[in-house]
Amino acid sequence: MIPRQVLDDQGVIRLDDALRNVGGASFSANNAGRNDNFTIRGFTASSFQNGFLDDFFSTRIYRETAHIERIEVLKGPASVLFGRAQPSGIINLIPKRPLEKPYYNLTFTAGSYNLFRTTADPSNPLFSIQVGEQKSQGIEFDSTGEILPGWNVLATYAYSDARIARDNTFAVGNRLPVVPRHSGSFWSTYRFSPESALGGFGFGLGIFAVDERPGDLAGSFTLPGYVRTDAAIYYNRNNFRAAVNFKNLFDVRYFEGANSRTIVTPGQPFTVQGTIGLQF
Repeated sequence: MIPRQVLDDQGVIRLDDALRNVGGASFSANNAGRNDNFTIRGFTASSFQNGFLDDFFSTRIYRETAHIERIEVLKGPASVLFGRAQPSGIINLIPKRPLEKPYYNLTFTAGSYNLFRTTADPSNPLFSIQVGEQKSQGIEFDSTGEILPGWNVLATYAYSDARIARDNTFAVGNRLPVVPRHSGSFWSTYRFSPESALGGFGFGLGIFAVDERPGDLAGSFTLPGYVRTDAAIYYNRNNFRAAVNFKNLFDVRYFEGANSRTIVTPGQPFTVQGTIGLQF
């Protein structure tokens, strides 16, 4: 589960940034910039909203996080408890609930590369390839904890061996596309005690690593691996919040996913994002 606090600390705007914090989940493709798709344990992940399956057209956009309270990721065959879904797992977006008392949260975000965002919070099958059999196996862990008062850590790792087991077109043993063998993340935050001289201030630092991945079932090209570093500084006091997020701190050139050799999704360059929020 990815709580709202982690989304705020990392300055997450889109779902693909949030899922970097989940072992075994990875960005797959964006269909030429029209939407976001993900895999879990090598296979396509089904998307849900508050326990209800998203229809096809609702996923033809990049999912925003302004109205999301938390993101739940259920892995493996147990995901069929939600009904018709992929056996790999599901991504369930839990929206914020209405409150009995009036509540307003106005946030303004601005950053480099012409990024502007304001949020107000009052209370195709034709492109798929039929494969005889695919298999995926591996290990993974997701761990969260508070090491010392105010110091929190979120760490993940996944090893995924996802391959074609039987097919009439592609070679048996070929790896499934855009599925890294190794992937992991480490995100740590520290908040000063409210009683201290720096009360209200906090900072975060994280590393997100992805191994190289085949770009298609034929293995005709490879997306190189990468390590991305993010950092954040923020201040919270009563109903006021301010934050500065540094994404891809060392401006690493990388690729998130691919539909084909001619449709490859580049990763986000170095970006500075500032946020000011007020609750009343």
